[in-house]
Amino acid sequence: MFIVLIDDEEAVHESVSLGLMGTGYNLKTFYNPIEGLNYLLKGQEKPELILLDLMMPEMNGVDVLIKIKEDINLKDIPVIIQTGIGNKEDINKCLHLGAHSCLHKPYSIKALLELIENALA
Repeated sequence: MFIVLIDDEEAVHESVSLGLMGTGYNLKTFYNPIEGLNYLLKGQEKPELILLDLMMPEMNGVDVLIKIKEDINLKDIPVIIQTGIGNKEDINKCLHLGAHSCLHKPYSIKALLELIENALA
């Protein structure tokens, strides 16, 4: 199983990478939302799931999600939004746009794994 993580926080990359170790999930990470989106749009590898931060510089998670859901090859991939300070309006917009769920930072790896399993079921 292949998961893409797009988040600008190093601590999130470290905790998710460590947490997914040994679970059978392969992780490709991006700190920059534009680089992550370009990688997804190129379609070299299609992930089973995308973990997407809501608040990032250069391009926020809402805009990235819109581009993902507009792409015919990506629109059916479950997206879990991650946020530390996201407001309810942004979270509701993401859910309305088709995000699978939202996970509030900081979160436990157990909570993340439960959401991943639920999204892939």
